[in-house]
Amino acid sequence: MRKVIINEKQKGLVFENGKFTGILNAGKHRFFKNKDVEVVNIMLKIYTDKCPLDILLENEDFKNAVDVYEIKENEIGLRFVNNIFTEAFKVGKYAFFKSNVNTQMKIIDTSACIIAGINPT
Repeated sequence: MRKVIINEKQKGLVFENGKFTGILNAGKHRFFKNKDVEVVNIMLKIYTDKCPLDILLENEDFKNAVDVYEIKENEIGLRFVNNIFTEAFKVGKYAFFKSNVNTQMKIIDTSACIIAGINPT
């Protein structure tokens, strides 16, 4: 048996024999050797080398625990935490764990943006 401790502001992504099976919340957890836990920071975008986001989203518990944003062509996503700009996102699909921290993703259509001094033609 192995144990893992998940701290506050973290979640554990559980993989059993290489397949995503669930999420662990803060606390001390024990599991058998055929399970692997990847600890992720809930304030950052969710990323794992073990499987793509779309596979994680097939799990109902995971799907209900996250906010998903899809940034399309000619868009950028601006993420704000507690009304402070933290990062920008290009085309792609991103997921963040829901939390009690005020977070927002503002999606901006860049096809209509005009930047002073730059002629797009």
